[in-house]
Amino acid sequence: MLKYTQQVKEKHVVLFFIVSLLAAFLLRLLTFSIIEGYPNDIACLKGWAIAAAQNGLPDFYLGDGFIDYPPVYIYVLYIIGLIKNFFLIDYYSDLFLLLIKFPAILADIATSMLIFLLARKKIAAVGAAAFSLLYAFNPSIVINSTFYGQIDSLLALYILLMLVLLQKDRLVYATIVFVVSSLTKYQFMIFAPLIILVLLDKIVVDTKSTVNNKKFKPSQLVELLKKEGNRTLLLSVLFGILTFVVILIPFSIKQQPLWIFAFIAKSLSSYPYASCNAFNIFTLFGANWLPASESFLFLPYRVWGSIFIVLITGISAYLYFSSEDKSKIYLLALFISMSVFMLSHKMHERYLFPAVVLVIMAYINTKDKRFLFIFAAVSITFFFNQALVLYFVLRPERIYHISNRNVWLRIISLANIVIWIYSMRLIFDTLLKKTKKE
Repeated sequence: MLKYTQQVKEKHVVLFFIVSLLAAFLLRLLTFSIIEGYPNDIACLKGWAIAAAQNGLPDFYLGDGFIDYPPVYIYVLYIIGLIKNFFLIDYYSDLFLLLIKFPAILADIATSMLIFLLARKKIAAVGAAAFSLLYAFNPSIVINSTFYGQIDSLLALYILLMLVLLQKDRLVYATIVFVVSSLTKYQFMIFAPLIILVLLDKIVVDTKSTVNNKKFKPSQLVELLKKEGNRTLLLSVLFGILTFVVILIPFSIKQQPLWIFAFIAKSLSSYPYASCNAFNIFTLFGANWLPASESFLFLPYRVWGSIFIVLITGISAYLYFSSEDKSKIYLLALFISMSVFMLSHKMHERYLFPAVVLVIMAYINTKDKRFLFIFAAVSITFFFNQALVLYFVLRPERIYHISNRNVWLRIISLANIVIWIYSMRLIFDTLLKKTKKE
């Protein structure tokens, strides 16, 4: 009887969750046009959708116009452009704006659903629904896709999918997701250390036949490839390369060989600033929109950013191989996401987005209530970072660069530093098994 009652209650919870998630979706559809979005980015997305549909994918990157998006999302914009042309949708209409924002809105809902499905395996249905809805109705998430018109929610969905696959040792699929993600938005590449560490961890070396035997024979290589870990590594690399090539084929028909690498290098060289409205350590010290070539404490900001990236990568490797915690993949992703945002140069205000979903998963996997505090704190500062940028850019004078004299810029940057330090201590303690069981 008790079991039956619990099943009935769980069905009610699931029904409530589905209705609430539908409400979150409808909320976005009803409010998306209140703010058109970040003007420059919305204009780019609209223009790229029209250009892709009119000129075709082979000619898309051949023009002289500004393009800094890699190919994957251009496929999405191509479909949006075809829909616009087929239904003769006006450029300035709300319907066209909805088409531009819809993929990110859909990704919000998909991520919320995935959080629920993953959380149900760890906690009760009520808790799973609560955390999923905290994400779905989170103002810092809603503002990004529904009002800002950005696609960072796709990256959150990607990272969650990749981490699930890594945790389940589905490394080939995880590699495919990583390649697709990196060819959607370049900032996903910050998570490269995660997949590299997991793949390296699977390598099986037969020390008797390789390390100690100076006369290595080809037959021994065959034996090594028979090891499951080595075979998985090889397959992951091969399918990763294959995915990369397949994605590029339509765009490469009229291009020079290796054109994509030149395009990526050019795109990554864009926005050569210490900080691009990201409320992080550089912004705290007055470097918002300062050239990354300028010096701070005898070194250029770009050098400091690169040093921090190397340190973050090294620390990630140390934590990965030092910890036996099954939840470490989520904690390491959170560590990378927050640390890169706080310490690297050329960060935009939106690049903290993955941390919101990652801190939810950190709590679900550890049950440490201190992660709930981090979730609340990050959600608040991340919302105000985006809201302040939107506020200034939507003013009549179109202020794209927030002044370093702005008091809120300094206050929120300082708050982010404090939150980051607290988060790092908690992550280190958890991964290195220093926390006491409560």
